[in-house]
Amino acid sequence: KNLISLTNASPGMRSVAYLDMLFNLDGSILVLDQPEDNIDNDYISNYLVPNIKKQKKIKQLIFVTHNPSVAVYGDAFNYIYVENKDKIQYQNFFIEKKDDKERLIKILEGGRTSFSNRNKKFGDILGEEEYGSN
Repeated sequence: KNLISLTNASPGMRSVAYLDMLFNLDGSILVLDQPEDNIDNDYISNYLVPNIKKQKKIKQLIFVTHNPSVAVYGDAFNYIYVENKDKIQYQNFFIEKKDDKERLIKILEGGRTSFSNRNKKFGDILGEEEYGSN
């Protein structure tokens, strides 16, 4: 309810304001490069991801991100992994394919061990009705 000049705003507040403006632009394609920069995980989970899910029904969204929450919780249909080792290489992954899912666990979650460790640490908090049995 209070207007703040973006000139005096924090980097996080500027990022949030710019994201609001970008999502409201007309057009059928929106390309965002690391939209998660300068914003916290709470904002990503409670605003950015729900807005991605809403906007992807009406626009083609393309994200460059280093944050797995944006990719995974935003329900991406297609993941393109880019590596720059002497030359730029692209790999295309679909979460529905078992082999791709194995590779995506490594890329997005740090591998099976990290993914399993998070599962053990946080699984009991979610409860069986949401998370499934251990």
